[in-house]
Amino acid sequence: LIQQGIGDIEEEMQRWPFIKQMKPRHGIAAPLDAAEPLDGQVYCFLPLPIMSHLPVHINGHFTLNTARRDLWKSTDPTKTTTVDPRLIWNKNIMSAISSSYQKFLVDGRQHIVKPRDYSTYEEIHGDQSISRYYDMFPDLSSKVIEGVWLDLAKDIYKTLIKHNARVLAVTEHQRPLLLLPSSDDVEQTEETTPMLTIKWHVLRSTTPCEQAHFLEVATNTLYHHYRLKKSVTSIVQAYEHAATAASTAIVPSSSHSDTDNVRKTGYPSLMGPSVDEGFNQSGKPSVVTSNCSDIQCIFEMTGMVVTFAPSRIRAQLRACDLTLPATTPQTVFTYYGQYHDQVLLDGGKFPCDVQNTKFKITGNFKKFLKYILHKCNSCHGRIHFVSSTEATDEKTEVDHPVFPEGVPLLLTADQEIRMFEKKA
Repeated sequence: LIQQGIGDIEEEMQRWPFIKQMKPRHGIAAPLDAAEPLDGQVYCFLPLPIMSHLPVHINGHFTLNTARRDLWKSTDPTKTTTVDPRLIWNKNIMSAISSSYQKFLVDGRQHIVKPRDYSTYEEIHGDQSISRYYDMFPDLSSKVIEGVWLDLAKDIYKTLIKHNARVLAVTEHQRPLLLLPSSDDVEQTEETTPMLTIKWHVLRSTTPCEQAHFLEVATNTLYHHYRLKKSVTSIVQAYEHAATAASTAIVPSSSHSDTDNVRKTGYPSLMGPSVDEGFNQSGKPSVVTSNCSDIQCIFEMTGMVVTFAPSRIRAQLRACDLTLPATTPQTVFTYYGQYHDQVLLDGGKFPCDVQNTKFKITGNFKKFLKYILHKCNSCHGRIHFVSSTEATDEKTEVDHPVFPEGVPLLLTADQEIRMFEKKA
């Protein structure tokens, strides 16, 4: 993949200082099918003994020293990049390369990540072309990128931010997601198999509810382990506080005030399997088998936009003064509290049957509840949910980030989702 240019596409009217027989040519190149990130070299038509350590090769019509082994550096301390024409030239070439690199990343994505359909999130996370694409983003944390090349790497991210570039890979559902993906043991039908495609999202959305979130580092790591077929088989497992018996029921210590048994608060088992929770009556996995797709599916059921870009991209952007949100129990709870109407179908309103929401079944809603009940040590004003078993009378406490008053988190025995209210 090659990007070439003359001059700076960001500064079309820029006047370049005249240097005899030189034109401001530059180029960027990287292989499309590299198994490992490239360790970039610098060229001035011919290769130079200079490693930029960027994930691409850089070619530029630089001004060089007489030995042609390095970029021009003035030996006169009175000459700076504001008065030395050769230093000014190289500085402008670097700026032009930064502008081209932004275009390289935006236009090049279609050549690296080919349009295709996916049936599961694991397929997307396992698509090496997406990994190769993000490998082309400079790593500001690298200790080997230094000097003018580190400055160039920072300028590349600043240019991406300036243009609010569409470089965040997110999913688009070509078929409505009715149920969570199944295991390989279960025959899929057209109605239960999601059809997913990749689309590209901007860094900053003008609509808050459409802002892309990065998967938190722990979740990203678990996806990685899942892809490597390690022992982790469920993202949800990472958020369990303790193993309890299948009969355990979760009851808030500040309970709902309803006395009607039909509407009595019922947080079903967070551990025990049920027909709609992951196992059918024969004991085999059902179409909502818990696996590492579940959490991201449920994020999107709430309306959240979640990117497949690795968390290190978020860290690089933050280093350039753009902080983007990540999925944590706290941020997901806050998002759901603000935009919970997005889970409703056909213009409904709460309370409503779980089937009339994007969760569709109680198993999906319970997985969502499990995630946001994960202990968040940095949060205050918590409410404790206590589970216990009749056999041992052991109790397990789970912290909720804040008291969920006015948030539809109350699943009652009649399979309706209701607003949570403090006891009068």
